[in-house]
This record gives sequence, C-alpha cells and structure tokens, in this order.
Amino acid sequence: MYVVTVALVSLPDAVEDLAAELRSAVRTCSHDPGCVFYSVQQDTAVETRFLLYERWDDRESFDQHGKSDFVVEQGQRLARMLAADPVVTEYELIE
Repeated sequence: MYVVTVALVSLPDAVEDLAAELRSAVRTCSHDPGCVFYSVQQDTAVETRFLLYERWDDRESFDQHGKSDFVVEQGQRLARMLAADPVVTEYELIE
C-alpha cells in the first residue's frame, strides 16, 4: 500500500475555487486504476489550508495517476490558486 498526503495553501481570494477543483479531483481520481482511497479535507481553523489524503495499491499506480491528463491539467489550474508550492509526502505502509 502506498499513501500520499498533499498539503495545499490557497490564496485568500481563491478558497472557493480551490475547494471546487479539489472536489472535482476526488470525483475523478478516486476511479483511477489502483486508487484505494482519495479524499480532501479543509482545515477547520484556517480556511485556506487543505489536505489531500490518497491511498494507492502501489507506487506505480500513483505514478500513473500523476501522469494522467486530468492531473496534469488540474495542476496547471491549481498553481494559480496557491499561496505556496504543495507539500507532498509519500509513505509505504508498514505491515
């Protein structure tokens, strides 16, 4: 199992647009091959902070997901809404 978190910080005037893009990502990416779980959370104290939590069958599935047209195109749209670069952390499940 391969787990990925992505911490995102929105520009203050882009919170709603970013939230809409991230909801779209959940609807689309949760059906990608190898995706076990894909969710987005918004910080309850700081509305500009979001967290993606993803679980994949393996690293290869995650890599293929990252190359999909949807992810590449959405990444370009998200870049204009973010106050900072996303922080991506990848984990291997310890069994």
